[in-house]
Amino acid sequence: MLRVLKSAAERGIRIKVLVTDSQPFGSGAACKTEIDKMGIPCQVVVDSAVGLAMNQIDCVFVGADAVLENGGIVNRIGSFTIALCAKSYNKPFYVFAESLKFLKQFPLHQSDIFSILEDDADLSQISKVRIDYTPPEYISELFTDIGIFTPAAVSDELIKFF
Repeated sequence: MLRVLKSAAERGIRIKVLVTDSQPFGSGAACKTEIDKMGIPCQVVVDSAVGLAMNQIDCVFVGADAVLENGGIVNRIGSFTIALCAKSYNKPFYVFAESLKFLKQFPLHQSDIFSILEDDADLSQISKVRIDYTPPEYISELFTDIGIFTPAAVSDELIKFF
């Protein structure tokens, strides 16, 4: 995702970034440092202030630990809350993820994610206390190395893989 920001800035697109502090691990500060190095104005926002900050932004970008068959994502805790706020403010919610993160799993609700994580060797190392599930209805588009997809198109793409 940082490469996307850098590329946009290099093309002359004016960008200002609000990044969440991403507690309990505080990775927002590290992200801000990298964005500052690119010369892009960046501000860290406390996780609980996402709703307050939402009216200042045009769109939301997040990464993903996994993209599921239904087009939903597993990502750092707070992603679902950010998606809810974005939907409430009619802001697009974009996901950036490599196609290798596509999983042929179909959750029905938030608690299904934990059994999916336990069943998948690559994801079993992810701590349950630091992830959540964002359902596809909150995601505008997914940007991947193989194309741009709506959440509904993810299952079609997975059929090609498997």
